[in-house]
Amino acid sequence: MTSATLTPKVQSQFLPEADLSGLEQFRIDGKVGVRAVLREMVDKKALLTAFAPSGPTSCFVTRIVSFEGDLLVFDATTDAERLKQVTDQDGATLVGFLDHIKVQFDVSGLRYVPEDEGRALQCPLPSTLYRIQRRDAFRVRPPNEEPALCVLPTPDRTELRYMVVDISVGGLALRVADEVPRPALGERWQRCRLELGKRPPIPCSLVVRNIQVGHEGDEGAYRLGCSFDAMPPEVSRAVQLFVLDIERRRRGR
Repeated sequence: MTSATLTPKVQSQFLPEADLSGLEQFRIDGKVGVRAVLREMVDKKALLTAFAPSGPTSCFVTRIVSFEGDLLVFDATTDAERLKQVTDQDGATLVGFLDHIKVQFDVSGLRYVPEDEGRALQCPLPSTLYRIQRRDAFRVRPPNEEPALCVLPTPDRTELRYMVVDISVGGLALRVADEVPRPALGERWQRCRLELGKRPPIPCSLVVRNIQVGHEGDEGAYRLGCSFDAMPPEVSRAVQLFVLDIERRRRGR
C-alpha cells in the first residue's frame, strides 16, 4: 500500500444513485456474483469514492486492497478529516467504475486494521451490489464454442430457434434468416427462453426494437434487436451473471 494521499473527485458521475428502485436489472446478489465484481476491482486497482450517509460532501477516495473470506480491506491513506467524516457515521456507499460501468454498493461496520504501511479499513463483504449499465452499455458475444439460442414459441405449438448475436443486461440481438417474415417494431414476444450453453434455460419476454439488414456483411439473414420486457429480478440477475462470465472469459480470466 502506498502512502500517497488520494483526493476525491466529486463530479456527478461519481455520485451514488439516489433511487435504486428502477435499477433491479443491474443488481447482483450472492457471494459468487459479488466476489467476481470485487475481484476485478482489486485486479484493476479501481478507485472508489466512499460517501457517508449524510451526503456527498463527506467522502474520500479509496481502493480495495484485498478481500479474504467475508471481509473487505480498503486503503485508508487519505485525508484524515475526510476519512473521519465518513467513519464517524454508520456505514458508507461506495461508487467506482470498471470499464466505464458504474459499480455501487453499501458497507457497514468499517473499522481500522493494522497494515504494514499506512492505514486500512475493514468491513464485512456486501451481500448486494449494483453493476449499472445504461442503455448504451456494452454487449458481449457468446463464444463460438458455446452458442446461445433464443427459443420462441409459435401458435401451432412448435418452436423457432434463433442464434443470439450479442447480449447485454438490457436486451439482445438475434440472427434471423431472410425467409422468416420480419416482425413489426414494438411487437412483444411472450414465454421465450434463452439457452445459454450448459446453464439452465432462462425464461424471458422480448420487445422488438430494431431491424438491420446485412449487418456486418451477414448475407442471407437480418439482425433483430430486442429489449427484455418486465424481467423479474432473479431472471435479470441470471442474464447479468452470464454477461459478466463471458466478459471475464473474453479477457482470459
